[in-house]
Amino acid sequence: MPIEARSSLGLPPAIALSGESGDFSFEGLLGPVTLVALSPLYPGRSLQVELQPREVEKVVFRLSTRLGELHGVVRDAQGRALEGARIVLESSASQSESRQTQSDARGEWRFDRLPSHAYRLRVSREGYALLVLPAVEPGTQALSLRLEEGRALSGQLLDRWSRRPIADAQIEVVALGKPQGAGALSARVARQGSFSTPRLAAGHWGLVVRASGYGLAFRELRLEKVTDERALDLGVLEMLPAGAIEGQVQDRFGSPVVGATLRWQGERSFPAFLGVKEQRGQSEARGAFRFRHVDAGYVRVFASHPRCGEAQVQVRVVAQKTSEAPVLRLPQRCVEP
Repeated sequence: MPIEARSSLGLPPAIALSGESGDFSFEGLLGPVTLVALSPLYPGRSLQVELQPREVEKVVFRLSTRLGELHGVVRDAQGRALEGARIVLESSASQSESRQTQSDARGEWRFDRLPSHAYRLRVSREGYALLVLPAVEPGTQALSLRLEEGRALSGQLLDRWSRRPIADAQIEVVALGKPQGAGALSARVARQGSFSTPRLAAGHWGLVVRASGYGLAFRELRLEKVTDERALDLGVLEMLPAGAIEGQVQDRFGSPVVGATLRWQGERSFPAFLGVKEQRGQSEARGAFRFRHVDAGYVRVFASHPRCGEAQVQVRVVAQKTSEAPVLRLPQRCVEP
């Protein structure tokens, strides 16, 4: 059976095959890792593990052969059944496994013979806001799905310095005040820098834009009750060119420190809803670390380790280049003599 390991450090996923006795192993993993058991015959299960340097973590996957179903009704805000809504089911155990159906004249829909693990449900219909349920599991109770009238967002991305359009960026729209992953939508930017999101329901939303070679762009907004079919024009969103930082973490006596927690902080303050993963990382082999998409200008880099203490340095980041950080020297000995 294939087992997939997904690292939070930006490394590509790794695959291992279990042996006849069900055992499997990975090497070279560090930090938070998601392990997913993949099988065409049995439902997989994912596990979150925190891997420390020079330690072996043992995990056990318990697989179930039970098959279930998901079914329900799609209605509008007034409770009327909606025919022709598109329902897409995405498996959490396999990124490639997806099924879809449409609601009938009574608004009803159904998926049968489902392995019993969590799924992501996406419900859409012309003129209505996209509904996303990040984690639903098969069961006997019908799901009541209510679609609200929605409004799209539009705008243009520009380089703050050159005023040129930015193409091929990624836009994520997050429903604020809801569980992580709920209502998260995505859109791509056209070559001319223009963008348009899926329709959004009234509520509190955060817009996050990522593009290669640039720092994050973001916008927080509240959508009132939808009364206009046209997209809401956000105008121009500027993106600041960014660079990269490389460096090393050492202990008091100059030995490399693996597994130190790192973060950078620039002049900009990011809102809490971002949970900016680009600002955080861990030192890897030989104590090395690297940050991408760092705002140009002066930033501070912080390093900490539970046994070795904390340190910080200042780095001047040049746009479109990699800047070398001074060594982050922690105050205590990390490596046993």
